[in-house]
Amino acid sequence: MKETVGFIGLGAMGKRMARNALKGGYPLRVYDIRRQPVDELVANGAQAARNIRDLGSRCNCIVLVLPDTSVVESVLFGQGRLKAALGPGHTLIDCGTTHPIFTQQTAAALRKEEINFLDAPVSGMPLRAETGTLTMMVGGEEDVYKNVHPLLKTMGERIVHMGQSGNGQLAKITNN
Repeated sequence: MKETVGFIGLGAMGKRMARNALKGGYPLRVYDIRRQPVDELVANGAQAARNIRDLGSRCNCIVLVLPDTSVVESVLFGQGRLKAALGPGHTLIDCGTTHPIFTQQTAAALRKEEINFLDAPVSGMPLRAETGTLTMMVGGEEDVYKNVHPLLKTMGERIVHMGQSGNGQLAKITNN
């Protein structure tokens, strides 16, 4: 059986990406500040997390689909911090568009605690998220990338490892 994956951020892209991970056989635990997308995914077989820390304590791999750098920073390091629930071996995959320098700094800080951080921004509109045909540009450690590649394939059609942390975000900026 596949390990439970956590999803934080179930907006126009995240909800569809999470649904595809479910279809791909991944058990999910989901969280969003809005109840409606959580309820929709629970109706499709996901489990709802009580809060961000609950999700972090129950999932070793967590996908963040958040709108910008400030929200990622708040979720990871702010009140109710996700980071407080993480430990060695956890993997975070940031699928939002986040500033490359923040990404590099976050990856370096988490690496000191043996927490993996990949930047994997996506290219494509909600329709491509719905059909699982997103393009994902992934930055971070190659062995971590290889480990989560099967999960990423449930959400994207073209997944490219771009090298070190922050390179996925740089490729996304260039693509835009």
